Amino acid sequence: MSQENLDAVRGAYEALNQGNAEAVLGAIHEEMEFREPESLPYGGTYRGPQGMGELFEALASNWDDLHLEIEQLLDAGDCAVVLGRLQGRSKATGEDVDEPYVEVLRFRDGKAIEGRIQMDTARVLRALGVEATAAA
Repeated sequence: MSQENLDAVRGAYEALNQGNAEAVLGAIHEEMEFREPESLPYGGTYRGPQGMGELFEALASNWDDLHLEIEQLLDAGDCAVVLGRLQGRSKATGEDVDEPYVEVLRFRDGKAIEGRIQMDTARVLRALGVEATAAA
């Protein structure tokens, strides 16, 4: 089962990088819950295929030439861990970004049902032209 999960992640990344959001949405569970860091302009929790579609639109409105690269993909039972890189150009500033991140995806019935991504948001926010605020 875990090889199936790893193959699903590779396929979803390939589809996303080719601009095929429909293929990615087909690989997620209807109860999917995905969390982006709250501090990002598109941060928050996205639910189900509709929510993920909204996330893809938000990413497209903030980035040109967005590419998510898998550097390492780790099997963690019903989860897959991606050590990756977000690469793209900010639409707001024109700044190029090549930022490492960690993504954890949990699977149920061969589809991603939960996901979370973590990265150095301060560098991403600078590139997007947004001032980072310290948590109180």
